[in-house]
Amino acid sequence: MAIATTVASDEVLAQGAVLQLSTDSGTTYTTIPGVAAVPRMGSEGSFVEITSIDDLTKRYATGIKTPPEWELAFNRIGDDTVQDALIAAAVAGSTVKMKSTYQSGDVCVIDLILNGYYAEEAGQGDAVLMFAVKGQQSGDATFSKVA
Repeated sequence: MAIATTVASDEVLAQGAVLQLSTDSGTTYTTIPGVAAVPRMGSEGSFVEITSIDDLTKRYATGIKTPPEWELAFNRIGDDTVQDALIAAAVAGSTVKMKSTYQSGDVCVIDLILNGYYAEEAGQGDAVLMFAVKGQQSGDATFSKVA
């Protein structure tokens, strides 16, 4: 899959997003093949109620942000070194960087703490063998645009 090199001026499909892995703190990134879907990236903020007794309407201030948990499913390719590195990092409980480039030209980079992996159920027929890694985004996501 080609990585988007220009910023889109119209709506685009989510299909075509490219997810890349870095195990060296973001110096180099390698595309992860077989990814079924790119999990949510970013963070969701909470709200803290700051209503005083003389207010007739509740008032709020922003609270802390919570980044999402991750479950990254991919079509398993037994001899793929990138998938093997991702699984090894999950087994070790390592922190990696993930970069997603969307067809819109948006780019998102996160730190991801990995903690486990598994093989999905192997079914009959033409079902693809899926593996998945589990993780937690740590800290804020960094959003930018393609150059």
